[in-house]
This record gives sequence, C-alpha cells and structure tokens, in this order.
Amino acid sequence: DDAVGLILALLKNNSFSGIVNGVSQTTATKAQYYSAAAKTLNIPEPCFNNDNNADNNTNSNSELKPSKKVLGNKARTSLHYRFVYDDLLAWLERIA
Repeated sequence: DDAVGLILALLKNNSFSGIVNGVSQTTATKAQYYSAAAKTLNIPEPCFNNDNNADNNTNSNSELKPSKKVLGNKARTSLHYRFVYDDLLAWLERIA
C-alpha cells in the first residue's frame, strides 16, 4: 500500500525531485523486528551476530560496518505522505 501510495504522491507532485525513502518510523533494530516477525509467523527466529570484531568474520578482507538508519522525512514533509503502515511492530501485533 505504501509503495503504491508514494509512487502516486510523486506522480501528483510534478515539481518534486530527488530521492525519497519509503520507510516506516519503526524504532526497532533489525534484530528486534525480524525476531518479532518470526514469532508472528511461527517460524524460527533468525540468529544475529552482535560481535563487531572484524577478526571473527570468516572473510578476513571484509569489515563489519555499523548500521545506518534510513529516514522517510522527505516523503512526510515534501510530499505530505501519510504512511499506511508507519509502525511495523504495531502492524505485526495486529496480524498476529
């Protein structure tokens, strides 16, 4: 619903340019969200490596990087878009 809604909002706003991130305001970490989703779907919870020590990585040339938070502020402010599913944890609770 939100992907289509954002595309329609962009098509209606001919003067808008730039990148828009279609993301909810859910404040959970990736591990928290995927664990909650697994519980809702009655599937095994995923395992996450919380050790940020690159020496423990199986590929010695790779480096673990800190997570980034992607914000959807431009969609809300410039396009005045109101997300249908703006809290994904609440959505998971409703479908459970």
